[in-house]
Amino acid sequence: MASQIKIPVLILSALVAFLIIQSNLVLAQPFVQKFDGIPFRVDGTLSPAPFNGGMNNSRFQFVDIDTDGDKDLFTFDTDTSLYFYQNIGTAQVASFKLASNRYQGLSFQNWFYFADMDSDSDFDLFTGGIDQTVKFYKNTGSPASALFQLEISELRTVTDTVIYSEGNCVPSFCDMDNDGDKDFFTGQSLGTITYYENTGNPTAFFLSVYHRFLARPNNHFPG
Repeated sequence: MASQIKIPVLILSALVAFLIIQSNLVLAQPFVQKFDGIPFRVDGTLSPAPFNGGMNNSRFQFVDIDTDGDKDLFTFDTDTSLYFYQNIGTAQVASFKLASNRYQGLSFQNWFYFADMDSDSDFDLFTGGIDQTVKFYKNTGSPASALFQLEISELRTVTDTVIYSEGNCVPSFCDMDNDGDKDFFTGQSLGTITYYENTGNPTAFFLSVYHRFLARPNNHFPG
């Protein structure tokens, strides 16, 4: 009787050992993430990147990063991936192809914004940093071939005050005072907006705190 019980136990043990070995072999396979190469159609239309996955609280911006006359698309997800979709269509009929899921290997947090801060006809880059600080990447490439180098790891004002931008806000740059350079706007969860005036010039920026105000419909910009 004991020998009859031992046989199923031995078989079960051998099966478990076999499954463990097989699972280890599967986990050891050199899997490579790919976003195209497998045809996938949605309502008869071929999807260009069906396995790109979803986005969670994404940030996005359209910029002509390669100066070919049409807007490319950048999206940033909370997993810190900056996706670059190159517009291989035209300015009138866009067609986006995923070119990179971590553009130039850049690593940052929460948000990004492209802006030409030195009037050299190419886009520089601002991003979120650790502890809600702001990083600045200078474009040391060319208008047709961008190359971003971290120049400022913790952006400060002209009075050496650290500039913070909360992770849940979407900062923006624009020439608010029409002096030819771009100023900086960022928000806070308390409902305020901080305006940093660019007191430099179109080729060299310097930011100063100009005004902090509540984001209400009846508020007027100070001037």
